[in-house]
Amino acid sequence: MPEAVAEALRADGRLKSTGPHAPATVRRRLALWSSLHRWRGLEGPFSNPSIRNALRLAIRAADRPRARKSAGAITCDILDRLLATRGRGRAVDSRDRALLLLAFGSVGRRRSEFARLKVDDLEEREPVAADPEAPKGEQLPVMAIRLRRTRGDAAVAASLRPAGGAVLQ
Repeated sequence: MPEAVAEALRADGRLKSTGPHAPATVRRRLALWSSLHRWRGLEGPFSNPSIRNALRLAIRAADRPRARKSAGAITCDILDRLLATRGRGRAVDSRDRALLLLAFGSVGRRRSEFARLKVDDLEEREPVAADPEAPKGEQLPVMAIRLRRTRGDAAVAASLRPAGGAVLQ
């Protein structure tokens, strides 16, 4: 980027970094431009092997340490310790315990999906047998969770595309 452009962007508060962009930023921006080209029905140069090769070499040459995406997964031992720290008398403690158990039990859900949960999203279902071989024995309560909008929904992806497959102009 020319230095005059970089200075103008910094003065406007639109550019914060002084060095090269992080590899993840470059990848994200290339993906955005590639999508915009496809939506307009244009052939972009973004799938060109030389661009992918240049990005790979730039990442290798970057002096940034590769950051971990997240810490290790929570195990049953850690969950038990978390649950032990929550009291049992107050409503807020019951809520916290329920959220921890719910998040742990429904693997693969995002934090944002749990943050948007409301009591109305919980639905009581018919109890199931604790022992499948003794259906008349002890019954376990069952609750279903209705997750309204998730990042991976096909409906969300469809809402981001032009209606009827039309080309955006």
